Amino acid sequence: KQWYQRRVAITAGDWETTSVLPGGSLEMQQAAQALLVFMSKHLLFQYVLCPTRKGNILDLFITNNDRLVTNVTTSPTSLSDHELVDVMMAWNPLSNEKFAIPKFDEASFRSLDFNRGDYGLLRDMIVKTDWSELRSSCSFEEFPALFTDVLLGICSACVPRKEVPSGRPKHTNALRRKRNRQNARLQALIANGAHEDHIKSVRRKVALLQYDIRCAHNKRLDERESNAVNKIKTNSKFFYSYAKSLSKIKSSINMLFDKNSEITTDPQKMADLLQEQFSSVFSDPNSSNVSDPVFPPPDISSPLELEEFQISDEDIIKAVSSIPVDSALIPLL
Repeated sequence: KQWYQRRVAITAGDWETTSVLPGGSLEMQQAAQALLVFMSKHLLFQYVLCPTRKGNILDLFITNNDRLVTNVTTSPTSLSDHELVDVMMAWNPLSNEKFAIPKFDEASFRSLDFNRGDYGLLRDMIVKTDWSELRSSCSFEEFPALFTDVLLGICSACVPRKEVPSGRPKHTNALRRKRNRQNARLQALIANGAHEDHIKSVRRKVALLQYDIRCAHNKRLDERESNAVNKIKTNSKFFYSYAKSLSKIKSSINMLFDKNSEITTDPQKMADLLQEQFSSVFSDPNSSNVSDPVFPPPDISSPLELEEFQISDEDIIKAVSSIPVDSALIPLL
């Protein structure tokens, strides 16, 4: 189950024995119903919606990723009495995905790990900084950049930088070291022609260590999932961050249709199509063909009346106290 949740599953081909045809046999009807139940249970999607043989959809393309398929077409072929099904996918699911280490500009706040920051020292340094003098030392236009540089310097002195992930979970390091030692021992026994019983014993230890590593890894995943679920109400950002880390959705645009309804995958042509689409919703205000919009006045049945109201210090304190503790303190950065 865990393997299935982390992989792209694809099945395609001629499913004539499971098609729901008028007058079909009871066995075919039961097979079709079993397929529909299986797809519903495992959240599978079927993308061939065009007839592939005599007005019936007999050739199916089923996958568990709802963002994998971008276009499906059918065309006749002399090789078979079925239509030729052409499925365009957003990416190649058979290619090995390489782990991309995130790169952050060292001269930016994103390179700092605020989860391990010394906020006591950070608060003291911010209070000791003469912001009024800093403001008077430059023009109004130059102050935002100067303010950002000074604040970044303060944060860099109190917050450590993010560490490059190793790609391996740290909670299994001890088990991995044991397994590596046993593997080295096994290779030495094989090279020296040791007794077969001795080799089998070491191999059994290696297999058990490998099993323990897998169990520890699965336990860690279950703990993270339970922790995220328990924090839905208290810290919703943590939950959504965890859910986003498991997402397999590709955000890039892989294909577009041009004016002739033909598929294009060329980056330059797709950029031109998008530019043309975005430009079509704007107009030139200096053009003589553009007139000011006319909006009819609304029918106001109950006009608003100005009323005096007062805001006390207690009201402000109450409003500030209602802000979640995990809200951003410096949204402009």
